Amino acid sequence: MLVVAMSQGAQFWLGSRLAFSFVIPASLTGSKGRRAAFCAGIACNSAINSIYIGSSTGSIFEFSVTFGDGEAPVIKQTRVLAGGHESPVVAVAAGADPAGKPLLASCDEDGTVTIWNMGSLGHPSVLAALKSATGAPSVGLALQGTTLLAADVAGTVRVACASRGKLLAKADAHCRCITAVAAHSSEPVFATTSEDSLLLVWRVDEAADGSVRLSVSFRCEVTDHPLTGVQFHKDAAGAVHLVVNAFDVFSLRVFRAGGGKTGGASAAAVGGGAVG
Repeated sequence: MLVVAMSQGAQFWLGSRLAFSFVIPASLTGSKGRRAAFCAGIACNSAINSIYIGSSTGSIFEFSVTFGDGEAPVIKQTRVLAGGHESPVVAVAAGADPAGKPLLASCDEDGTVTIWNMGSLGHPSVLAALKSATGAPSVGLALQGTTLLAADVAGTVRVACASRGKLLAKADAHCRCITAVAAHSSEPVFATTSEDSLLLVWRVDEAADGSVRLSVSFRCEVTDHPLTGVQFHKDAAGAVHLVVNAFDVFSLRVFRAGGGKTGGASAAAVGGGAVG
């Protein structure tokens, strides 16, 4: 299934067929006095078959997806998560803690990172709203386990615990706007790209006393190419790679991620790593 965030709403596609279309209610767009409504930020919690989509109204819309035997999925808009943002939402991240409890976080144009209490009883509520000290707009979120990494246009990354709603660490990561963030599927490892042409791979280690160490385990400058996207990818053999793209080239650059506690990437894969 492909979900596309658009102006005025979102669309859910199954192959070439439009399975479901959503339009932001006029009652919400009018309450904010915004002339143009839009959706931005999509996250999926596959464990509970739920999809979350942010919007310019500051609200997040929850959708349930029910699959039947040999039948097309039934998609319903189930809840509206409001009260977490006063400005447009730009990114959403969803997952689960080790006990299986759903986790959800979102960030907005004012730099606020909101962590939601997704308890099974009652309506979701705000667990914590982590304000930005500078007010720099957020650009992305990535969630690995209970560890959340948020990035902004000033090049700053913040690390928080999504189950406790607590800020753990902060770092000036890039000298220009961060353009993308990604999380490793099984390790506390994250990647960021920026307009400064840097790819950084981060590792988050927690000590016994609860303190957190945020360190850079890999750094690569892709000269003269402002980077726009990054994603971890596991191939058929189980090897993990980092795939990076830039706005001014028609190829992808692939890095082979390292194993063990380094959480780094193989510089040997950089030289011939561009693929069409």
